[in-house]
Formats: sequence, C-alpha cells, structure tokens
Amino acid sequence: MTRHAMRFALFCLVVGCGANVVFVEDGDTTSSTGAGPVGGAPSEGGGGAGGATCDPDAHTMDPADYDLGCSQASDCTAVFLGNLCQGCTCPFGAINAADRPKYEADLAMKIQGAAPSVCSCPAMIPACEGGQCLTVTP
Repeated sequence: MTRHAMRFALFCLVVGCGANVVFVEDGDTTSSTGAGPVGGAPSEGGGGAGGATCDPDAHTMDPADYDLGCSQASDCTAVFLGNLCQGCTCPFGAINAADRPKYEADLAMKIQGAAPSVCSCPAMIPACEGGQCLTVTP
C-alpha cells in the first residue's frame, strides 16, 4: 500500500467517512478492522454476525418511528437515525427525549447482525428549532 493510500485510509477512519476502507495486499482483500475477507459491495452494507450481508430494511432506525416534536432543547436527545449497516452510527439525529426508551429497545433489536460502528463522531448537541428536534455542533 502506498503512503498516500495509507494516509487517505487513516483520514477516512478519523473523520468517519461512513464507508468501509478496504486494503488490498497480495490479492487478499481485508477490511480496515482486520475482520477478514470483505463479503459484499459497499452498497450492501457491512457484514453482520457470521459474515452475513446486513439487510438495511431490517437494520434502519427510521425517524418516522419516533416523536421529533419539541418546544425547547431539553425536550430532545441526540441519537443515530438511519441505516445501521453502514458501519458508522454517529448521533446526528435527534428525537423527543420521551421516546428514548422506545428508541433504545428498537436499537437493541436492530443492531443485532449489523456492522459495528467504526468511526469517530464529532460532538453534537440536541436542539429544538421550529418545533423539531435536531442536532447542532457546539
């Protein structure tokens, strides 16, 4: 691997580019986590338990499933919303804090078999703007 390719791969891992970084050496393709052979195209998500392909339909935290309404920032809590198969679960979304127990229960079920989170997340804080929960940078 060239020095430039290594720097780019490290940059992606540090900023959490949301895609799998793949190293190819001597015809052996391995993931950046060292988990062994990579099993599918990046659009299929990462491998889940046992190397199975992650199904986005079964592993998505859908914002429509939660109350996003608010009247002040303290009504909101930062969460990950989206496809758990992507391998990066930064809390860029926000829901009403009253729905946090439902969110946690759903997450516990849907995370099973999804790719592990392998990114660095920037600091985000929940906010309430226009009656909707969202996250902003501090």
